Amino acid sequence: DSIALKEQSSRQVEICDLEASAVRRMVEYMYTGKVAAVLGDNEPTVALLQAAHRYQVKGLVDLCVAAVASNLKLETSADRLMLAEHIGIESLKRDCLSMMV
Repeated sequence: DSIALKEQSSRQVEICDLEASAVRRMVEYMYTGKVAAVLGDNEPTVALLQAAHRYQVKGLVDLCVAAVASNLKLETSADRLMLAEHIGIESLKRDCLSMMV
């Protein structure tokens, strides 16, 4: 496969559909077990959650879900509900629905 050969020779992997900063933070977590930034109900945390979910980094998914849920705002709850539905996080779905009722 030409893509595999290109990645092997260049020693780079191109990820087009995730934010670079989120991927960088995910890799840092994978090496250190720590998240350098403060997590909350914000777009950087959501981007990190999406990256962690895509690459099945369970510990980081759990940290991001806990941060979003504990800082959930009414004005973001509908967007977070759609995200939780899309990636299948039942606990976050429940928290979003509780916020909206």
